[in-house]
Amino acid sequence: MQTLSWADIDLSAIAYNFDIIKQSSPNQKTIAVIKANGYGHGALEIAKTIKADAFGVARIHEAKLLRDKGIQTPIIVMSELLAEDQLTECEQLRLEPVIHSAFALNNLKHFRPRTNRPFRCWLKVDSGMHRLGLNSEQLDTAKCVFEAHPNLHLVGLITHLASAEKIGDPKNTMQANAFKQLAAKFEGVDISIANSAATLFHPDLRGEWLRLGISLYGINPAHQSNTVTENLKPAMTVRSRIIDIKDIPQGDRVGYNGIWQATRSSRIAIIGIGYADGYPRHAKNGTPVLINGERFPLSGRVSMDMISVDITDASKPLKVGDVATLWGEGLDAEEVAQSCGTIAYELFTSAGQRVTKIYR
Repeated sequence: MQTLSWADIDLSAIAYNFDIIKQSSPNQKTIAVIKANGYGHGALEIAKTIKADAFGVARIHEAKLLRDKGIQTPIIVMSELLAEDQLTECEQLRLEPVIHSAFALNNLKHFRPRTNRPFRCWLKVDSGMHRLGLNSEQLDTAKCVFEAHPNLHLVGLITHLASAEKIGDPKNTMQANAFKQLAAKFEGVDISIANSAATLFHPDLRGEWLRLGISLYGINPAHQSNTVTENLKPAMTVRSRIIDIKDIPQGDRVGYNGIWQATRSSRIAIIGIGYADGYPRHAKNGTPVLINGERFPLSGRVSMDMISVDITDASKPLKVGDVATLWGEGLDAEEVAQSCGTIAYELFTSAGQRVTKIYR
């Protein structure tokens, strides 16, 4: 039986993107960020494909899924609550939690590892983004905690730049300097400043560890380009099929609330993907859809299970069952995201259960 909607996931593209970024930063260690099921691409499949020094996830259950499938690479848990029982689970699963709050730090202070293995942890530093991270006073407390408990091992210090994608923004340097000043409290400990954007465009801010997220999946995280970003390959292509074709008289309206009106006699293709599948409901009229190599505009409000596209100007006849590309190969996800008032991250992570992943 044919699949109505699917995502082609090109694992070789992810491996290629990882390799060319790594080649541009040969002296740094890499954390491949595969949270949110690998930005929708499949965390397990990615973990089996690339040879990162560590993987980064947001939640313990994401890490547990990897451990249960035999992934032995270090896994960093970056934004979990970190209650006492969760620290115990991290130890059992050999995970490396990021201590990012006073709550987590207090729990770590009273935590007693149950094995003789060093319990490896990271500290998140608030260098100015004011989302997660410890301040100067809390870092002093953290230093005392690690010094008092020999079974606790501090792997490194992490911060996150609020505007890394804005090349030349002075706030990046300000944050980096603030972070380095705070990190100096921990002599000889590795640091990680660089996400994808900082890795690719701020080589002076890289630190010992890189955190590669959206760039792994073929997206340039900044508004400029360089030799690396120009060669990134998209890894996800979302496709669906035409399920009906309708002829619409001039003046008639299409879809909920009739937000698209035919200015001429028009031919409309109904495609079997909607917001329940992760296609953004707020996509604007005119958002491009690719069918048989031609671009056609979205025409009407996105429904739960379908969208409508104006195919009046098709150079060749289209038919029910023809394949439409929503984003990916031949149609840049960033362009589609911009038309939907969002970012490629959201497109990737929103693909629903009805969108079958096909790996190649």
